[in-house]
Amino acid sequence: MSPEIRKLIDALARDFPARFTHHVISRADAREIWARGLNLERGQQLELPQVRQLAREHKAQQQARANAPERGPETGRDSRGHVNEPRAPERVPETVGTQSISRVERERVEHLRTLAMAAALERGRDLDTARQAVRDAITAQAIEVAVSRAQGRELDPELLRDAHAALSAGLEQIRERERQNSRNMLTAAGTSPEQIASLAPVLEHNREARREETVRHLDSIGKEVQRHEWVRELTTHNERAQQRGLEHVREVQAKAAVRTPEHDARVQSAEREARQLTIDPDQAARLDLEKFRAVRYGRSLGYDHEAKAHIYQRAGRPPIEVEHDARERDLAILTNNVERGLTVEQITVARLAEAGHAFPVEEAARARSIEPPTEILARDHDRGQERGLYRDR
Repeated sequence: MSPEIRKLIDALARDFPARFTHHVISRADAREIWARGLNLERGQQLELPQVRQLAREHKAQQQARANAPERGPETGRDSRGHVNEPRAPERVPETVGTQSISRVERERVEHLRTLAMAAALERGRDLDTARQAVRDAITAQAIEVAVSRAQGRELDPELLRDAHAALSAGLEQIRERERQNSRNMLTAAGTSPEQIASLAPVLEHNREARREETVRHLDSIGKEVQRHEWVRELTTHNERAQQRGLEHVREVQAKAAVRTPEHDARVQSAEREARQLTIDPDQAARLDLEKFRAVRYGRSLGYDHEAKAHIYQRAGRPPIEVEHDARERDLAILTNNVERGLTVEQITVARLAEAGHAFPVEEAARARSIEPPTEILARDHDRGQERGLYRDR
């Protein structure tokens, strides 16, 4: 703080001890308070995005209403009647006592606003401390996750899941406190409810922009939790798939007593088919685990042709829509087929059959039943036969 400003503050505190309050705040808080005080001062000042236009439009509307003369609805003449009619008596000027009461009331309102602003700033300082604590906790957990992945060390899935849930709840609580404190500061500054509603999305966007790195760290923790869930979900399946694939390759190798190029090609094809039975948890971590579980453990409620998706429901859970060509559905059907004990050839044929249809067979049959049949004239049909278009051989 410069010596000139310090001297001015000391002079104000000395001359107005009951009406002057000085608070030390951060630069970010000062910028935000300055931007929110548009309706209290005239002229240009530091403003947040979109705040300048909203505030000036509101002040222009108020100024236009205050300066507009009282007009009649049609002729534009004086609405008080004919010019020769007696006018209403002029308003009596306020007395000195009335002016003193008004001044005291304004000072009281201003004092209450100052107290409310001071309380909001105090809560803002407490909020800064809580915000920094949540940010540090999220950053520390994200670093621990990254280091463990780099070292090939697995963290406890249960502890990691609980930590992610607690950090997510803490960040959401910070967001709600920020919204409430922002509303309190705007109200203390005399901002109207309409302006507060208009400024809220802008302020929310600015806060989230400053919090982008923290949100990215929290997402990295959530992805690691998701990967652990997939590992636990696919461990048993991959063990079965590896055993089934090994048996399949051995069967193909045992069918030929002499090694030939054709035999080697069949063995290589069997090895590829065996590898396709396993699922990599790291690649599956980008998918929706709830959709996968709904297809694997739930029951099918049919196909919704309007939503263009299958409907699956697990016990005690709401129905979930899963697209016909969704990767989650393909992997869930694969795990079910392996668990049922199907051979590698049967599993491969089933996957090819599913991949060969963009829509389920039921939907194709329904669409064909509602389409009008194509009419072919008998004469054109006979001519087609003459040209050899319908030969059986």
